[in-house]
Amino acid sequence: MDKMKMLPLKIAITVKDIHDKIRNTDFMENGEYRSDRYQEIHNLVDNQDKRSMSDVFGRCITASIIYHLMKLISFFTTDDEEETFLLVLLKHLQTAPCNFHQIFDFVERKGTVEIGAGAYSFLSMFNHSCSPNVVRQCYGSTNVLRAIRSIRAGEQLFDNYGYHYAVEPKESRRTSLREQYFFECSCEACEQDWPLYSSLPDLGVEALDFLSLERLTRGDVGYAQEILEQVLEAARKMEEPQPNKQFAELQEAAKQCFLLIGNFVKDPIMQ
Repeated sequence: MDKMKMLPLKIAITVKDIHDKIRNTDFMENGEYRSDRYQEIHNLVDNQDKRSMSDVFGRCITASIIYHLMKLISFFTTDDEEETFLLVLLKHLQTAPCNFHQIFDFVERKGTVEIGAGAYSFLSMFNHSCSPNVVRQCYGSTNVLRAIRSIRAGEQLFDNYGYHYAVEPKESRRTSLREQYFFECSCEACEQDWPLYSSLPDLGVEALDFLSLERLTRGDVGYAQEILEQVLEAARKMEEPQPNKQFAELQEAAKQCFLLIGNFVKDPIMQ
């Protein structure tokens, strides 16, 4: 039982007694989209129509096993509860891989370490780009979205689903996205065939000469807070033309600062 099964189970346990609402396929009140209630989680896309028969069958088997284990402990009190539990469990065993998000710590000298997962309906509204303009950090179990490129009024916000142009070739990224998320990526990096980091155009200037990467690498939180605005200002100056090596380096430095300011954990071995 990994996190992508445990979280659907937790949701199914939590909402098993609201069967009347779940049977109503249009139970969004006043057309509002809110992140503090279950309705929005229930309506996340599950891509069942795009999954292979073997994929759906495997998830049905998982749901059935969990359901029968719950029956053994007399968890259900009514037939409606049983029906709702099984419906919700199977649905979220399919929505989880496409919509749920990591909760992670940034551990000194180890990098990001996943500690759980969460169903954040608002974050699920953001589409993917291999060259994202926002990045996510965790503050406790709260996910915070921050800009890492200039975003003009009316422009779309793009998250990254784990496949970045600078470190993975286009066809590999597209294949992975197609297999997990069921779409063909058409972001600017894919459409314009942006190269990997090692082959990015070089502006011929030193982007990080003002920065102590050693202090960021060893987890100096105070330094990250102190230098962050300077990193962002330098990135603004080198943002065009896209793509370029200096801007990519400054983006990564900004991400490192954000990670240190969020869920940062000192390496116990080093203390």
